[in-house]
Amino acid sequence: MLAIRLCSARRFFSSTSSVLSGHNKWSKIKQKKGVNDMQKSAMYGKMGREIEVAIRSGGSGDPNLNATLANILKKAKTAGVPRDNIEKAIARASGGGGKDISSRVVYEAMVSGNVGVIMECLTDNGNRTIHKIREILNDFNGRYAPAGFLFDKIGRVRVVVRDRDGPNPLKPKSGESKIEYVFETAMAAGSQDFDVFEKSDIVQFTCTPETKDSLAAALMDTGLCEELDSSEVVYVARDPPDEGSVSDEVASKISELLDALEENEDCVSAWTTIDSYIRPDEE
Repeated sequence: MLAIRLCSARRFFSSTSSVLSGHNKWSKIKQKKGVNDMQKSAMYGKMGREIEVAIRSGGSGDPNLNATLANILKKAKTAGVPRDNIEKAIARASGGGGKDISSRVVYEAMVSGNVGVIMECLTDNGNRTIHKIREILNDFNGRYAPAGFLFDKIGRVRVVVRDRDGPNPLKPKSGESKIEYVFETAMAAGSQDFDVFEKSDIVQFTCTPETKDSLAAALMDTGLCEELDSSEVVYVARDPPDEGSVSDEVASKISELLDALEENEDCVSAWTTIDSYIRPDEE
């Protein structure tokens, strides 16, 4: 009898464990799928808003006439955004998708005492957005406050130029390199400065926001730029922090803030006065 009880108990324990294990595994799968679905939905929504911003700022829903839009569409397709979502976003911004009730808003804030933050949002409900952004700021000891005076608003164009030090095929006998010709073209089109990314084929040009699209078009028209990496209006700190002047605690907090803003569906872009420190690759 004792052996029977032990065997029975052992079978009962094994059976119960198996059921619970399967249940937990399925729950985790469903939970993970739910999180992934939410992340995809948020990404699709954010990409749609970026398309709308590109059309509004560029003045055209035709990617052949709007370099910024062309770049965003390329990123949307690479990210797997459904074609239907892309077409609806273009229709909304172009006035072909019914009443367009979205509006572009820019919020300014101060975080951790002296770190300026600018947030660009596209929303169909201003009250909802301002409250959601305030909740995020509160979580990171931030508040709405004037911060625009800490930034310069500029146009930034990045293009891919491979074999940039090679001879210019447009003027093979001139002794001029590809990159020299690209520089000359950029300066004639309104570029104010440039930066060469040593670890990649990307070359960056800065200009006024108003000349961004014409600069991008001029660069691509040379035929020497293999790809338009990005064309956008950005905010950069007027007085970037010196190396070592930002504590690890503050850097970590601001990085987490940017992650939280990125997860917010209405927030399209965000910049801080310590971007050169916490995300130098984007500067």
